[in-house]
Amino acid sequence: MSYQVIARKWRPQRFEDVVGQQAVTRTLRNALKSGRLAQAFVFAGPRGVGKTTSCANVAATLAQAHGRRVLLCDLDPQANLTSGMGVDPYALERSAYDVLHDPRRIGEAILPTAQGCDLLPSTLALAGAELELAPAVGRELRLRRALESLGDRYDFALIDTPPSLGLFSQNALMAARYVVVPVEPSVYSIGAMGQLQQMIDVVTPYNPVTVLGVLLTRYDARNRLTSEVERRLRDALGDLVFQTVIPVNVRAAEAPGAGQPVVTFAPDSSSARAYLTLTAELLYRIEAADA
Repeated sequence: MSYQVIARKWRPQRFEDVVGQQAVTRTLRNALKSGRLAQAFVFAGPRGVGKTTSCANVAATLAQAHGRRVLLCDLDPQANLTSGMGVDPYALERSAYDVLHDPRRIGEAILPTAQGCDLLPSTLALAGAELELAPAVGRELRLRRALESLGDRYDFALIDTPPSLGLFSQNALMAARYVVVPVEPSVYSIGAMGQLQQMIDVVTPYNPVTVLGVLLTRYDARNRLTSEVERRLRDALGDLVFQTVIPVNVRAAEAPGAGQPVVTFAPDSSSARAYLTLTAELLYRIEAADA
């Protein structure tokens, strides 16, 4: 006869099995009643569509051009957002890994950046957190509890997620009020939107999130496929697609290597100007959604 550890035998097998637990719903109700959460939004989608780049540039624009208090949260173990904001992920004492294990430690992990926003950085150690937290009840609420503990310290929290739809994406969606979906003009990235929507549908009964819009990135007006994908998206989704598109630009590709978003690295570039416009459109949509 084979034996199985009780924690493994009764471990929830699906996200739906966890989010309805009393401890989970109690935490969400208390957070919403307190009104203390920053307006958090997630940049979510498949790999290579500009999630991290968009997250960094919108955060820097909110902080510098609009004077908002902004917290960036890097939930990707690759730590590209962390390094792209000029922070060495190999020289950190605390990171998102520590916060997901103990949300009370978020104050120890947050770092200032040269762009005027703060950063909850990531490290490669975060990759192990998904397995380590597997038996934990309410593990998908760790980030929300951490952000709640910050009170009204920030106006916005922007969360960068990994391409996989696992624990880190679940934490992001359970902490967020809004979702921004960057999409490059390709069949593969558009297909991945369906998987993301399925997870949003699962989360919505417990944390109603609003999709602020679908953002076309890596836009090349000279490419016939780009124009065709844009036409199909706008026909299918209408106003859900942002009017702003983020063009292909060499300076935007160079900026992360310099540890900066393109809005500070090359402020006169077409990508930087596009992110300024996008941020204004985001703020307009948030105001409309809250009205």
